[in-house]
Amino acid sequence: MLKNRAVLFVDDDNSVLSTLTRLFYREEYQVVVANSAVAALSVLSKQKIDLLVSNQLMPGMSGAEFLQQVDHQFPEIVKILMTGYADIESLLDIIDQCNVINLLPKPWKNE
Repeated sequence: MLKNRAVLFVDDDNSVLSTLTRLFYREEYQVVVANSAVAALSVLSKQKIDLLVSNQLMPGMSGAEFLQQVDHQFPEIVKILMTGYADIESLLDIIDQCNVINLLPKPWKNE
């Protein structure tokens, strides 16, 4: 199967990245992973990504900071924020400021 579209998952937890890779293996997306925002920015500078799913709480650069950079540098990328963080008001601010289309709670249901 030719995979013409790419999804980039960004999370500092390698077990989360492994699980997401397995879940999307049979989908029509090429799966790319990065274990930090800095690594993800490197990927974005080298490869066309259609969908970005980023964790919020990461060391070095938060998901919000990362998504702001992505929104400025790559505004065409569809962005989803993944988090177990419960402060809804802060999350709504991130969604609004970074043009995030959806919020994926952690833990999630595989369906």
